[in-house]
Amino acid sequence: MYESGFFKKTLLTVLLAASILLVGCEAKEDEQDAANRQAAESAVKVKRQNMVISLTAAGEIKATKFTEYRCELEGRAVIVKIVPEGTVITQEDVDNKRTLIEFDSADIEERLSQQEISYSSAQADFTRAQQNFEIQKTQNQSDINAGALKVKFALMDLQKYLDNELATELVDKFEGNEINIDPEALFKDPRLKGSALQQKEQLESKVIVADEQLKRANNTLKGTRRLFEKDYVAQTTLDADKLSVTQREIDLKQAETTLKLFIQFDFPKEVEKLCSDYHEAHLELLRIEAKAKSKMAQEEANLISAEQKLKLQKKDLDRYNEMLVACNMYADQPGMVIYNTESRRGRDEPMEIGTEVYRNQHLLTIPDTSQMEARIQIPESWISRVRTGLPAIITVNALEGASFRGEISNVALTPDSQSFWSGGNPDQKLYPAKIAVVGQSEGLRSGMSAKVEVIVEDLENALTVPVQAIVHNGNERYCYAVDAKGDVELREVTVGSYNDEFIEIKEGLTENDKISLVPPKRKLAPPKEIDRPKVKPVEES
Repeated sequence: MYESGFFKKTLLTVLLAASILLVGCEAKEDEQDAANRQAAESAVKVKRQNMVISLTAAGEIKATKFTEYRCELEGRAVIVKIVPEGTVITQEDVDNKRTLIEFDSADIEERLSQQEISYSSAQADFTRAQQNFEIQKTQNQSDINAGALKVKFALMDLQKYLDNELATELVDKFEGNEINIDPEALFKDPRLKGSALQQKEQLESKVIVADEQLKRANNTLKGTRRLFEKDYVAQTTLDADKLSVTQREIDLKQAETTLKLFIQFDFPKEVEKLCSDYHEAHLELLRIEAKAKSKMAQEEANLISAEQKLKLQKKDLDRYNEMLVACNMYADQPGMVIYNTESRRGRDEPMEIGTEVYRNQHLLTIPDTSQMEARIQIPESWISRVRTGLPAIITVNALEGASFRGEISNVALTPDSQSFWSGGNPDQKLYPAKIAVVGQSEGLRSGMSAKVEVIVEDLENALTVPVQAIVHNGNERYCYAVDAKGDVELREVTVGSYNDEFIEIKEGLTENDKISLVPPKRKLAPPKEIDRPKVKPVEES
C-alpha cells in the first residue's frame, strides 16, 4: 500500500511538471511568432530613386582675401587715434588715404632729428675721405713720376759717360744692392764712348803735345849749345833753352800723371758714382711706389669705413623716416574695420586710445567681401570621398536661412592638430577645408555661422533601402528579407554609397523586395558560415 501511494504521488508530480513546461514553451513560441509577425508587418519595399550623397558640417564664413594691419614700430607704441570698429571704408576713403590708427610720434621725431645730425656728420666724413683719397692718388702719381725721372736722368748720365751699349749692359748686371764693376776692363773696352772717351783722348793728346814740345825744346837746346860753343849766342840764350826743356819735361810729367790719375781713380770713381746714382734712384723709386701703395691702401680703407658708416647712418635715418610714416596707418582697401583684440598673452584686451601695442601686433583686419568662403572640418571617414571642385550649398541662419552656391577650393593634406584637444571624440580626426562662395555673396560677413552641405555624389535611379535596415557582421552586410508568406530570413547584400537616410544596394535585393526594419525575436542563421579567426590563448609564464 505504501509503495503504491508513493508511486502515484511521483507520477502526478511528473505529469504536473510536464504540463507546466508544455504551457511555457507554447507561450514562448506564441510570443516569438507574434514578434515575427510584427517584423513582417513593419516591412518596407526596396525602391529605386535618385539619391544625393552629401556631407553636412557646421562652418564659419570668412573672407578669401583680407588685409591685416600690424604695428610696424619698434618697441612699444601708444594709440592716440583709432577708427571705431565696424566702420565701413569706401573706395573714396582709400583714395583720400583715410587714417585708421595714429600712434604717438613725439619720441620718434626726436630720434629722427638726432639721426639727421649723425647722418650729416657721416656724410661730411665720407666727402672728406673721398677728397683725401683723390689727393693721395694724385700725390702718389707725382711722387712716382719724380722718382721715375730721377731713374731716367741717372741712366742718361751713365749713358752719356759710357755710351748707350756699355751703360745698358752694366745696368743689366746689377744684382740686388751690389754693383759689380771692372773699371779697367771698361776703360780698355773698344766700345767705350761718350764723355769718358772724350776725357781720355784729351788727356792722351796733352801727353802727346807735351812730349813733342819736350822733343822740340831738346833739339833747340842742342843747336843753342853748338852755337854757344862757337860763341854765336850768349849764355843767357843757352840758359833760356835749358829752362824751356825743364818746363817741357815738367809739362810732360804732369800730363802723364793726369792721364794716370784719370785711369786709376777718376774714371772708376765716376763710373761707380754714376752707377750708384742710378741704383739709388731705382731703389728710391721702389720705395716711393711701396709707400704710395701703403698710403693708398690706408686712404682706401678710410674711404670704405666712411662709406660704411654713411650707409649705416642712412639706413637708420630711413628706418626712422619709415617709422614716422608708420605712425599713421592708412586704409588701402575698402571693407569693414574689424578689431583684433587678442593680445600676446592670449586674452582679449580693448583696442582704444591709450592702448599700448608692440611690434608686429595684429591690430585691424579689413576683409574683402567681394570674395567670401566657408571654412569647415571634414571627418576622416569622409576625406577619401571629398575633393576640390565638388559643389556645396551654404546656408546662413543670420540671413534668415539664405543659401549660397559654393565649391570646394581647398582640402588640407593633414588633419587639424587642434581638433585632437577640442573635445568630443579624441579618436576622430578632422581635416580643414575651404568652400568658395560662387556668384552673389551680398550680405555675408566674416565670422557668420553657416551650415555647409557638400554634394559628394548624385546617384540616379539607385536601388535603395533605409540605412537602419542593414545589419553588420564583420566585413559582411545583411538585411532581414520578408518573403511572400511573411517569413523573415537573413539575406547577405552588397552595399554602395549612402547618406543619412538611405544606402545603395548593389547586389542581394531587387526592386519591390520587402525588408524588415525590426529584427525578429527568433535568431536567424546567416546564409553561410562565417570563418572567425581563432585567438591563441596566452601562455602563463
